[in-house]
Amino acid sequence: MPEDPPRPLATVAGARLHPLTAHLLGFGLVASIHVGLLLARLRGKTEPKVWGLAITLVLGQLLALALCSGAVQALWLRWLKGVRQPYVVLLGFIVTLPVCALLLADDLSGPASRLSVLPPSVALWLLAAAPALALTLGLAVARYAARGYWRLAPLLIGLAIVPTSLVILGDDYDGLQLLGTLFASLTVAQALFDWRLPAKLGAPLEGSRLRVVRYAALAVLALFALGSVLAPPTNELLVALARQPSAVLLRSIAELRMEAAPQPGADPTEWYRDRSGLPPVPASTPRLTSEDPIVLMIGVDSLRWDLFEGDKHRADLPNLFAMKERSVSFREARAPGSSTATTFSAIFSGKSYSQLYWVSHPERKLEVFPHHDDTPRFPELLRDAGVSTVSFEPTGWILERFAIVRGIQEENELRTGKGYPKSVTIMPKLSARLKQADDKPLFIFTHLLDAHSPYNAAGKKATPYEGYIASLGKVDGELGKLRKQVEQLGLTGRTSYVVFSDHGEAFGEHDTTFHGKTLYEELLRVPLFIEVPGVPAREVSEPVSLMDLGPTLLDLYGVDTPSSFFGQSLVPFLRGEDPKLTRPIVAEARLMQAMLLPGPKKIIYDTRSKAIELFDLSKDPGELQNIYGEGPESEEAHALLRSFFEAHTHRAPGYQVPYRKW
Repeated sequence: MPEDPPRPLATVAGARLHPLTAHLLGFGLVASIHVGLLLARLRGKTEPKVWGLAITLVLGQLLALALCSGAVQALWLRWLKGVRQPYVVLLGFIVTLPVCALLLADDLSGPASRLSVLPPSVALWLLAAAPALALTLGLAVARYAARGYWRLAPLLIGLAIVPTSLVILGDDYDGLQLLGTLFASLTVAQALFDWRLPAKLGAPLEGSRLRVVRYAALAVLALFALGSVLAPPTNELLVALARQPSAVLLRSIAELRMEAAPQPGADPTEWYRDRSGLPPVPASTPRLTSEDPIVLMIGVDSLRWDLFEGDKHRADLPNLFAMKERSVSFREARAPGSSTATTFSAIFSGKSYSQLYWVSHPERKLEVFPHHDDTPRFPELLRDAGVSTVSFEPTGWILERFAIVRGIQEENELRTGKGYPKSVTIMPKLSARLKQADDKPLFIFTHLLDAHSPYNAAGKKATPYEGYIASLGKVDGELGKLRKQVEQLGLTGRTSYVVFSDHGEAFGEHDTTFHGKTLYEELLRVPLFIEVPGVPAREVSEPVSLMDLGPTLLDLYGVDTPSSFFGQSLVPFLRGEDPKLTRPIVAEARLMQAMLLPGPKKIIYDTRSKAIELFDLSKDPGELQNIYGEGPESEEAHALLRSFFEAHTHRAPGYQVPYRKW
């Protein structure tokens, strides 16, 4: 049957709500949940003025979404008046599908990459079809099927979606959060759409004067919504909202704003300029290792530095503590990223994430890899210098064909199923390879993932942190067995150990868990132990980067370091010297950038939300007090970071540095 034409903004007694009114009510109910959760997260952690403005901004942006969706539905009903409902639903799905594909492109990249038989775009659209269909059918049921008291069902379902998604998804899935908010608000709006006001409430809404009031109120709401979208928020607000899942539109709006990079006041060093024409850095002399060295490069996933401060975990990790005390230990080492791919690509290539060229890979179609980037990886240089290069690879992608690493002659791909192989499987294979060692120089790389989430390598424990420590205990035991094997084979005098972590792990710091989400110290500051035969143990407090590992390993084998590497050899520290390294220490994750500065201070810039944070690590090691804007050094720090990445970001026609979730 044909629909009654919508009445302006509200209704007369007994008539249905206008689409704008229904949408404003629906989004208002959903917004109240957002505001409640936002208030719970921000109150007590920020000043009342800040969380008050944050709530105002979020409300304004949700209001803008409500006005747009209400206007679209009003036009939709007018254009499709008289069209049969099944065709309306089909057309709704056709319109909704590209919206879902656009919003969920980043969130679906991991699952879509596993559909290896499909082209990337097809995999994305196939996965986006499920939420698009759910959204379309859910709205159709709420709009056409539910009647009477059954309209309470879609209303309650819509209201339940918001807190569920905010709690479960947290700050990790921007697209899904926005889609969940949109779905919930639209569902509630449809449930309210055909409700009819009682006569006592509807009668006062009649009359031309009140109609003018309604239009005036709509104009005020529209201006408020427009201001929340167009007015650039302060940095304090951006920082407060950057990791709040309730701020579902914050990044989408911020990314539309153009921002000029500030210029540094002083002329920066050579590291901030093009280095392509510089000569290679020669290996130091005399050689620190024997002529036939064996270097075991062992990454331990998710290992935090602070586990080695004090003796709390000495009994849990006896072999790692013993290695630290035998090694040159770098207490201020930072990873170049807070996820495995970002860190290892930087270690092997000597370039940070945005300096490399990342594109979709045929085997993991919606995940990007640097397989078309021609930057030399240090194992290639070792191989060309006559070093046997070997890897025992557990992830399935730190492999030659994905080009995170290149130059491995004996590549042992160990992952065969969904889970990662554990150290108890990997280390015996590595030990067996050591038995085959001849008198040639040998380099062996592996990465041990026992401590990766869900922290169950040692069985289920009472808390995630207990499971994490117990899982690291498994790695520790295998490292102890490896050392005994080296001794039994008589290789102690030739064998050096480089043990480090690709990133730390968060257990509630900055309201986050896991890794890859931020660039705070709990994720970037990692252990780095280098043990070389005959080199006395010491602890180094000079800040270093894991990007220094490439030049260090090349130096240990007597190979020159190309100027493309943005790290410097740590061999002088192994010699007992205390050099002052000059290259910047930078890190990246999810299009966020960080730089360690003298002081020590650290600046973090989110290129998507435009939020900037500056911390004085000497006074605030937990990074709780953002001092950006409290002096001229703030702008200088921002300018240094931006000028480094402006100078060294990979550029090609049509290319933009892609977002990579992990």
